[in-house]
Amino acid sequence: MLMQEDQQNGEGTWAFHDDSEASVPQSQQPATANPQPISWTGSEFISNQKNGGWYLALTGFIVVICAIIYFISKDIISIVFIAIMGVLFAIIAGRKPRELQYSIDDQGVHVGQKSYMFTDFKSFSLNRHGAIGYVSLLPLHRFHNELSIYFPPENEQAIFDALATHIPNEQRRETSVDKLTKLIRF
Repeated sequence: MLMQEDQQNGEGTWAFHDDSEASVPQSQQPATANPQPISWTGSEFISNQKNGGWYLALTGFIVVICAIIYFISKDIISIVFIAIMGVLFAIIAGRKPRELQYSIDDQGVHVGQKSYMFTDFKSFSLNRHGAIGYVSLLPLHRFHNELSIYFPPENEQAIFDALATHIPNEQRRETSVDKLTKLIRF
């Protein structure tokens, strides 16, 4: 912040110079011009390979949980409920991702047939899952899900520029849920 003395009337004036961009890496500094609309095709989510051992470990975990619940409560309904939840978890875990068309323009973010306005999001962050980059869009509304968008490496700067002109960039740490899903390869 600079303070300067106005020579003509003796009043103090000030001007603010933001030097914070100097600390942001060059690859994450937004371009000054309005970015062009960008579109690409990408995976809906990262699919981790799950072999028979993974499903066997899941089955063993469910059996152990059911046994603990049975010895504590002697309630068959709880055990049936946990077993059904385990089967549903296995079905969801085995689902393969779809290839979706993504685009970002002045209207918002478009994922497949769905469109999201920039005003729906509080901030975004660029993240990595191994060598694969993705953008996490944090919603303004408490009970809405975070939107993750996977992109090819050559589009990273263009995607960052397109989002940074409309939404603040706020790098966030990996949450406990993210760490758990990576650990169990979900």
